[in-house]
Amino acid sequence: MAVLLFALLNGTVIPKATVAARLQDLYPMPDKGMFYGRGMMVTDFMEIAGQPDQWVGHTGGTETYRALLIYDIKTKIFLAVSVNAHVSVEAISRKLLSVAFQQ
Repeated sequence: MAVLLFALLNGTVIPKATVAARLQDLYPMPDKGMFYGRGMMVTDFMEIAGQPDQWVGHTGGTETYRALLIYDIKTKIFLAVSVNAHVSVEAISRKLLSVAFQQ
């Protein structure tokens, strides 16, 4: 999944102009700092926690499964996480990124 997101954002799958268009005119989602448009999501941590960071990708799930596929702009890390429990995959991802960025 991370390889696909890398290829998508770098213009390998579709032209970069098309990717850029998918990230314009984003609509606010119910959760603070979350925006959606044309199959792409942006998470703005400045709005959520006052931290200068953004994720580009997509999250989702069902009652017992959660998944996340993102590019973290601050660390330049692509991350794919899937869990089979009703827990915050976003919190797990933030922790993984904080550990990876410290090393």
